[in-house]
Formats: sequence, C-alpha cells, structure tokens
Amino acid sequence: MLIERFEKRGPQAGRIDFDGNDAVIEAGPNTDWFFDPRGKAKLRNVPSMAMSIEAPVFSLQAKVTADFGSRFDGGTIFVQASEDTWAKIAFEYSPQHIPTIVSVVTKGVSDDCDGPSFEKEAVYLRLSAQDGAFAFHFSETGSHWHFLRWFSLPRGSGPLTIGLSAQSPLGNGCRVRFSDIRLSYDPIPDLRDGS
Repeated sequence: MLIERFEKRGPQAGRIDFDGNDAVIEAGPNTDWFFDPRGKAKLRNVPSMAMSIEAPVFSLQAKVTADFGSRFDGGTIFVQASEDTWAKIAFEYSPQHIPTIVSVVTKGVSDDCDGPSFEKEAVYLRLSAQDGAFAFHFSETGSHWHFLRWFSLPRGSGPLTIGLSAQSPLGNGCRVRFSDIRLSYDPIPDLRDGS
C-alpha cells in the first residue's frame, strides 16, 4: 500500500494514525510550518507523513477533510528540497472563518498566498513535478483540476521529500483526514486545462 511508504515525522507535535488506506493527522496547539517573510521566526513543528522521491516527474494527491476550529487550521500536501527550501498547498481556515485554498513557497523565507475560498467539507489537493518545476492544483471531485500555482524550487542532486501534514498555529489543535491518497509518475498533459 502507498501509505506504508510514508514515515511519520513530528508525532510529538500531535498524533498520526493510519486508518486503512487513510491517514489521520492531529496537529497539536501552536503547530505550523512557516518562515516569516520579515525574517522574524521560522516555525517547523508540524506532525507529518513524509517519503523520499527521486523521480523527476510525479504527482501526489489526496482528499483533505479538516475539522476547522481556529484561524489557519489546515491540512497540507508539501514538497521539500532542503531545510530552508519547501512548498505546501493547504486547505486552511481563513481569518474570516472560511475554508480557503492557500499556497506557500519558501526559499529561505515564505511567500504566502491565499487562493480562492472553498466552502465545502473537503477538497482534493495535488502537488505535481515535471520539466524542472512544480504545480499546485485543487479539485472538487479529484478528476477535474483547478490550477493554483506554478513555481520552481532550488534543489541539489539528492531526492525530494514529499508528504502530508496538519497545522494549528493559533488554535488548540486540528484533526485532518487524508483519503484517496495517490502517487502517479505520469506527466500532466496541460497544467491549465483541468487535467
């Protein structure tokens, strides 16, 4: 099973359980992965599931269901090239208490960008890599994908780390279920046509 390829990281910051083919990550209070653009703080204490990948072309997707309670609670899919170089797409609770699609690209400091609001119980998120770049998409169904972001990350010769995480920066914790987790090595034909 794909889920068995993931390694649990940071369980002291919450709880990580496997439920059949699903993963349930419960982030504890004051958990986040964010490097303040002003250089004031580097937070990286989220519970996560991670795996190494060397393939130049891949996509990782999952259905993300989050029990939102406080601002910035959320579940993410991430890619990491080094300690200070990483990116995540998140299903996150906005300050207006609206579920929102958010992306963060970090190259020493984080570039944080809110996408569209998504007022549903769950969303499919996808990270993909091809042609030396990465893309983030989201979907209502897991079949037709909405383009969110296209970006690069500096990387060395070693493998990337990809995975799933949960966060609760300002709250008392957040429980996130990741279901329908899929890893593909097929290229995406067109990043902007729903593929």
